[in-house]
Amino acid sequence: MPETTVAERFTSLHDRVDVVGKNIIDLINKRSNKLDEQIHALRIDTLQGLGQVKGEISRVELRIDKIYHRLDMHDGRFNELEASMSEQFMAVDEKFRQVDKRFEQIDRRFEQVDQRFEQIDRRFEQVDDHLTQIDERLVKIDERFEAVDARFEKIDKQFDKVDGDLGDLKAMLVSLGAKVPEKA
Repeated sequence: MPETTVAERFTSLHDRVDVVGKNIIDLINKRSNKLDEQIHALRIDTLQGLGQVKGEISRVELRIDKIYHRLDMHDGRFNELEASMSEQFMAVDEKFRQVDKRFEQIDRRFEQVDQRFEQIDRRFEQVDDHLTQIDERLVKIDERFEAVDARFEKIDKQFDKVDGDLGDLKAMLVSLGAKVPEKA
C-alpha cells in the first residue's frame, strides 16, 4: 500500500471496522428476533392452555349446576331418588378427581414453561456476555484509533517544522542571491 496516503489507509480501516460492526449488529438482531418469536410462541401456547382450563372448569360448573337443579326439582321425591343422587354425587366426585388430575397436568405444564423460561434466561445471559465482549473489543478499537490520531498529530507537527525549515532555507538562499523558481 505504498501508493496510498495515511488518510486513505485510515479511511479504509474505518470502513472495514464499520462493516464488521454492522455484521455483528445484524447477527445480534437476527438472534434477538428469533428469541422474540420463541417467546411469543410460548406465550400463545400458555394462553391456549389456560383457555382450555377455563373451558373445563366451565363444563364442570355446568354439570354441578345441572345436579343442583335436579335436586330442587325432585325435592318431594327425595327418598325415591336417594340412590340415584348417591350415584350422581359419586359421578361428581369422579369429575372432581378428573379435574384434580387435570390441575396436576397443568402444574406439570407450568413446570415445563418455567424450565423454558429458565432456558430463555440462560440464552439472554449468553447474549449479554457476547455483547460485553463486543463492547470490550470496541473499546480496544477506540484505543487504537486514539493512538493513530496521536501519531497523526505528531506527523502534522513534524510537517509544520519541515515547512518552517524549508521557508527559512528558501529565505536564506534568496538572501544569498538564488533565484526563486517560478510556479507552474
